Amino acid sequence: MQLVPKLSKHTEQLNNMGASAKPVMTISSQVDVDAIPASDAHHDNTWYNQDFDGYRISEHPIYEKRQVRIVCVGAGAAGLQLAYKAERALENVDLRIYEKNDDVGGTWLENRYPGCTCDIPSHSYQFTWNRNPNWSAYYASAPEIWQYFKDTATKFDLEKYVLFKSSVKGAVWDEESSQYKLKILGPDGSVFDDHCDILVSGSGVLNSWKWPSIPGIDLFTGKMMHSAAWDNEYDLTGKIVAVIGGGSSAVQVVPAIQPKVKKLFAFVRSPVWVTTGFGAKHAGPGGTNFQYSEEQKKKFNEDPAAYYQYCRDVEGELNKRFTLMHTKGKDQKASRDLIAGIMSERLGENEALKKHIIPEFALGCRRMTPGAAYLESLNEHNVEPIHKGVSRLTQTGVVDDDGVEHEVDVIICATGFDTSFTPHFKLVGRQGIDIKEQFGDFPKSYLGVTVPNFPNFFREC
Repeated sequence: MQLVPKLSKHTEQLNNMGASAKPVMTISSQVDVDAIPASDAHHDNTWYNQDFDGYRISEHPIYEKRQVRIVCVGAGAAGLQLAYKAERALENVDLRIYEKNDDVGGTWLENRYPGCTCDIPSHSYQFTWNRNPNWSAYYASAPEIWQYFKDTATKFDLEKYVLFKSSVKGAVWDEESSQYKLKILGPDGSVFDDHCDILVSGSGVLNSWKWPSIPGIDLFTGKMMHSAAWDNEYDLTGKIVAVIGGGSSAVQVVPAIQPKVKKLFAFVRSPVWVTTGFGAKHAGPGGTNFQYSEEQKKKFNEDPAAYYQYCRDVEGELNKRFTLMHTKGKDQKASRDLIAGIMSERLGENEALKKHIIPEFALGCRRMTPGAAYLESLNEHNVEPIHKGVSRLTQTGVVDDDGVEHEVDVIICATGFDTSFTPHFKLVGRQGIDIKEQFGDFPKSYLGVTVPNFPNFFREC
């Protein structure tokens, strides 16, 4: 026997109404945006018209998503990463990237000096979302790295977010609107206003190059170049050249130009650890660079799993370096002894140069500098290392700290960048605080990304 539930009297009445049913109230469950009053509108209930410790209840549905404007400064690696991720991981975002140059690529667009090469392995120096199995060398050159960034921007249509030949001149936090008010120098030279809810400084620290503070720098009548603003039209063949600096740029410039110049004065004022390449386990003999064979590149392209594992292995080798920074650790001592021995061997019989250039301080106190052929080039017949600083320049040359003048045709300043970790534009936060003044000589931030008194400001270096 089947039991049939008995309908209630009310249900039977509704069923019997049929087509003659009268209209009933229905709810759309959709928010009528036109019915939402302005946030500053007067409310009939005066309780809603008061502030609660600086906050006021606003008439908005809970969890309503608002449109957020993001401005990024720079279209180098950080800017491209942000553009790619914003499309795929964020909602209700309006993104604008201001780039002072006429193309993407950042430091790899600007730095084109002879021998300019990345000291991080190519297969680690790339986006995980756009790996390149066709790198030509273990350590890629500046032109190849720039081409990779350009190809990435084109492939994923990221340049649509970028306004080229424009730069942020100032950003001031406005507490009332919770936004940064921006001054932008546009492509036509005019200044216009912009604003953003989130400000990202993606120009990095290898961006704002500077001339050294040397007396008489405006007196020299020969050719003067900075390694970060190289003149590729100028021919150094047969010239007498001074290279000022002994850091990562100088160790690449000196061996690259040594064979073609008549005479090279290398001003190496301070000791520097000239190491084997980073990730040396997978590099060439002695941590040197090498070219990938066509067979290797073919395998990388045809076997994604093997290529992925190779990238992981290279990255893993790089990540092991943190123990090197423990000054009392075994890795520090062993590596320091090893590198000192390698440097001594590469410098040959030049005891004076060994004494001056091999450091007494620990590895990592200053940036370690891989430099293939640099130490050997200092012993070449046409190279004269000078273990003094530069006291001043004259119309015809460089005067060292001993007062000796070295007459030259060309001065190359491999003197680095402004590494103060502050943006190149004026940035003012809460209560009128200037970030340069707050940072002073010892910048403090949270995980190197956010800074107190500068809400919604992010540093990508």
